[in-house]
Amino acid sequence: MDDWRLHDFGKALYLCEKLGPLIDDIMVPTQGQKAGGGSGSHRGSSRPPLRVPILDLKMETEHLLAFWARILARETGQGLVLCPQRIAGIAAWMQARLHVLADAPAATVAAEEIIAQAQLLDSIFADDTPVEGSCREIAAACRQRGHDLSKSTIYRWVHDGLIPSTVRDGVVIVALSDVMNRLQ
Repeated sequence: MDDWRLHDFGKALYLCEKLGPLIDDIMVPTQGQKAGGGSGSHRGSSRPPLRVPILDLKMETEHLLAFWARILARETGQGLVLCPQRIAGIAAWMQARLHVLADAPAATVAAEEIIAQAQLLDSIFADDTPVEGSCREIAAACRQRGHDLSKSTIYRWVHDGLIPSTVRDGVVIVALSDVMNRLQ
């Protein structure tokens, strides 16, 4: 593995170690739609109390790291310490042995997959969303953060006076922070 790939691999493991615990924070149970101004759950189709896409990302990341930690440990003769099935623990274990694990035959493939997964994980927490925007833009930003929210719900909150808004060029503008606070 070349030096650049090794550096990127180390950065990816650091990102996983840093962001792993934060996934649990954004996976907290959500309020039912009735409390947020919607119609509530319908018989036979109640929604789960947590954000399923975030749970999927967490489990996928944990399994990917655990899989490659086992493979690389076996190939390099490292005794795999049983880390709890947590992203941060596995990433920290791998990062502490990075230079040894980099000599494994499968290290390049592992690095590519873990780098890609770390970038996906980082995109969840990247703050490149607009601070304010139209109801459609803010609804899209909320969906990216794991909230199932429509522009119609935001319009209704504005109409009911539950969140402040302004009108620019005929477009209703709301702040992302106001909408996120309303969701809490």
